[in-house]
Amino acid sequence: MSLPDKSSAEAVMKQFSRKRPTAVTVIGWLCIVGGSIAVLETIWNIRDSLPQPFLNLLAAAVFLLLGVVNLIAGVYLLRLRAWARTAIEVVCCVEIFVFSLGPILWGAYVIGFERLLAGWSAQAKTIMCASLALQCAVPAVVNGIIIYFLRSKKVRDAFANDVGQDK
Repeated sequence: MSLPDKSSAEAVMKQFSRKRPTAVTVIGWLCIVGGSIAVLETIWNIRDSLPQPFLNLLAAAVFLLLGVVNLIAGVYLLRLRAWARTAIEVVCCVEIFVFSLGPILWGAYVIGFERLLAGWSAQAKTIMCASLALQCAVPAVVNGIIIYFLRSKKVRDAFANDVGQDK
């Protein structure tokens, strides 16, 4: 059994000697937990509701992909890999778009068919619009905060020395 050479040992020590910012730790664990929940929920929903229309399967595929990317990128974010930071930023942008588009399309569908709203009171319509606004705003704000912290100087500096070795 041979001892590791000095350069690889120095690279490993350099990796572990870097201080991981608290924001990276929190975001990394949120991505791991959120990605795991998304994967399990998507698999559970597909299993329980087959056969599904094409759009439901397409949505399930998108959520499964986002969950897997979140899970993997979260693990490597904790290891301070620059590509994981970029992947999470991209996922956050996609989630802002997807989670905002769904409620907007559903609201347009319902509002477009006045007969669906014919029996609704003004208060019920207001609550529905407020609910749609919250369904769009909350994911946008949360993902925006994640992007903000991942782009902060302290986090960028922590990722600047990515040695690129996954040992």
